[in-house]
Amino acid sequence: MPGTGRRWPNDQCRGCDCRRSRRPWRTRTVFQSSSHRLMHILTTIGPENSTKAVLPFISGKGAMSRGEKIAMFAMQEATYLGAPSHADLSELKAPGLPTVEAVLGELRDGGALNEFVVCEPCAKARGIEETDLARWATFGGAGDLARQAAEHDASLTF
Repeated sequence: MPGTGRRWPNDQCRGCDCRRSRRPWRTRTVFQSSSHRLMHILTTIGPENSTKAVLPFISGKGAMSRGEKIAMFAMQEATYLGAPSHADLSELKAPGLPTVEAVLGELRDGGALNEFVVCEPCAKARGIEETDLARWATFGGAGDLARQAAEHDASLTF
């Protein structure tokens, strides 16, 4: 009984018939991979931190290995990642990991990268114009971010 130090009869939880050793929140759910699952990745880390800039792409590669598709949204400093004339993606990497350019190539070649949206206001504030964007990147805004999040099964933020 609560506050008395005594247990409920038969070691049961109050209001249900489960045993304390078999509480439902102690179970672990494992999601099965399927080709229709989608992952949304929001990244704010750009070339100023190459160690972290590659991590969203590595996460996307993990999703691809499970047959999932991804959509990425780049904000703040990450807007440079969608503009090759402003950032050399072949130079951005973390110790022990491939470059952003290599992982991005794998995502694109594997058909896993559905969309790469660059925040237009963030990019314009950094001198990035639409003509600077890679052919696989597009400008977008808050509405695109909300749409991506709503359309996807999981969202990650870096």
